Amino acid sequence: MLIPYLTLFFILGVLIYFSGSIILVSAALTALFLIFIKKRSLIYFLIAFLVLGILVANFKHSNFVKKEELLRDNNIFDGYIAEKNSDSYLIVNYKENYKILLYTTKEFSPGDYITIYSKFEPIQTYKKKNYYSRGIIGKIKENENFTIKNKKTVLAYLVKIKYFLINRLISIDKKAGGLIAAILFGYTSNMKEEYKIFNDLGLSHFLAVSGFNLGIIFLFFNKIFACLGANLRKILSLIICFIFVFISSLEPSVLRAFIMIAFVSLSKIVKRPSLGLNNLFIAALLMLLFNPYLIFNRGFIFSYLATFSILILGHYIKNANNDISAAISTFLFITPISLIYNGYFSIYSLILNIILSPFIGILTILSFLSSIIFLVFKLDILLFPPLFFGIKLFEIITKISKYNIQMFFSMNYITLVSYYLLIFINLIKKEYRKFNYILVLFLISSILYNPKNLKVNIINVGQGDSILIETPYKKVILIDTGPSFDDYIAAKEKIVPFIKRKGYNKIDLLIITHPHKDHFSGFYTILNNFNVYNIAAPFNIDNIKSTLLLKGDEVVMDGVVLKVLYPEVLQQKDDKNENAIVLELSFKDFYMLLPSDVDLDNIDLENKDYDIVQLPHHGSIKSFDINTAEKYKFSVAVVSVGKNNFGHPSNLLMEYLYQRGVRIFRTDINGNITIQTDGKKYFIKGDFDDS
Repeated sequence: MLIPYLTLFFILGVLIYFSGSIILVSAALTALFLIFIKKRSLIYFLIAFLVLGILVANFKHSNFVKKEELLRDNNIFDGYIAEKNSDSYLIVNYKENYKILLYTTKEFSPGDYITIYSKFEPIQTYKKKNYYSRGIIGKIKENENFTIKNKKTVLAYLVKIKYFLINRLISIDKKAGGLIAAILFGYTSNMKEEYKIFNDLGLSHFLAVSGFNLGIIFLFFNKIFACLGANLRKILSLIICFIFVFISSLEPSVLRAFIMIAFVSLSKIVKRPSLGLNNLFIAALLMLLFNPYLIFNRGFIFSYLATFSILILGHYIKNANNDISAAISTFLFITPISLIYNGYFSIYSLILNIILSPFIGILTILSFLSSIIFLVFKLDILLFPPLFFGIKLFEIITKISKYNIQMFFSMNYITLVSYYLLIFINLIKKEYRKFNYILVLFLISSILYNPKNLKVNIINVGQGDSILIETPYKKVILIDTGPSFDDYIAAKEKIVPFIKRKGYNKIDLLIITHPHKDHFSGFYTILNNFNVYNIAAPFNIDNIKSTLLLKGDEVVMDGVVLKVLYPEVLQQKDDKNENAIVLELSFKDFYMLLPSDVDLDNIDLENKDYDIVQLPHHGSIKSFDINTAEKYKFSVAVVSVGKNNFGHPSNLLMEYLYQRGVRIFRTDINGNITIQTDGKKYFIKGDFDDS
């Protein structure tokens, strides 16, 4: 069982490079020391793979940076249209080996070869790990100057077949066709609302192309080629499976399954034993050698953890058939990770997975067979059987969702490690059960422990504002609800998921600073998604019971004070920034200024000494010029800003603050920004910490 150890140390090396974490370095040294005591012969191999992980991560990072620099100088981009998303297309250039996203409202046909004149835009820094994990270097926008070629290659033909089938399914029945397209290819662009229903019930993995699909294809063609020799049958089935992997855009879960199936098939051809756990770790190692950024890919993480749980725990869950055992194993292993990503889980998740998994398996087989026959005869009626069952499944899921009960929980890493260790020693290493009491104590303590700190979260909503305040005793204050434009509603896309990820299903106080669209657009979305106990604003909100906030008013929760510094009188509901509310946030000796969009140049605040200032009006120098900034004393500036045509934030103001030694955090660079304080000291971090 050397391979799992080597792979784990390779992963540790990758994480050390990307995070630079002293904790991870310490963990690696501790693990090496413990292994050195018992198995000294392993130590050199493990060190070698740890270093290899660091080197591979460095090489791939440098490679992405170089490609980005080269593409910055380009104004002509070409490649195959490999994927269609709701607002973009994935362009793949196999010759120069890069992927970019084309954002456009125009309709193109996947499989065509496009040449387009445009300006390259790099991925925002805090998003790069996610995009690099998919091999995407940057993005471009639509331009009238483009040409389309219908290159008759095998690759283009396969992509065209895929989207011909997807479009046909959706044209017959939008919901059921979208479901079948999601099951077969992981295509969910046409079912955002439906996807949310599945996700809230813990069933979103049914809408992702997975290793299960590939297993069905392999077994199906193994039967088709039954008249051939065993080895030839396996080789031909693997070739067809690889084609499916390609048209699935090399999704990590499908690629993982392909590598594992390939190793099992190869072992049978050469008549050698094959261990599932070894195959799993070899697949992970190969994929990470190719792209170490996959360690940040959610599909990669969930696919490997789910498979690992089935291989490890399935054997120890007695008195259950394979489907039930797999569902329980996956639930036990995946739920804590889901809580980190989502902040909640449905109490129906386990039972629904047990009940629906066999049905989804049958529906997948039926969909696959119907699609194959449809592609031959081109008769819509051949797609009716899977669509019929798809409609019935939607009806059942929709009815259940109305009675869904979600459990909200904020998962921390001590709780996570304690939980997994308890599973490990009670199901696998029973000789270590003597440590149960210690681990249970750690688990309970980590759940109950509350450091009584204040947290202020500047949510990355784009060009707008939304701030989530968590008090020491878990009261929640939300200031503003973000912007909306075109199909984007920040409250729906960013704010609601962010608050739920924190483990909250309620808001104790919602404050609206002023009715500008970039601060107020998500108001009703927030009301529809959370229990909102109190609402306050410096103006009357139509048909909503709310409290007026004017100069001198104070909101006090758990020792956290929000003092209103402006305006002095009730404002009318208009769009003037001069009427926006200015708040002073304080907790013990910590002070922060939240001026919204107010023009601080024209308001003489009594207190000008703060730890942190949120720059007014997204960093506009017209609201906070150099002369005004000189009057204020602060160490950190935060800016809530997105892409805009107003010149926000002001380069002149940014340069002045930088020269003055003020640390600057921007949501368009750092992503979500979190400030945590005990009332004396504070620390601040973003999704990407490069302030």
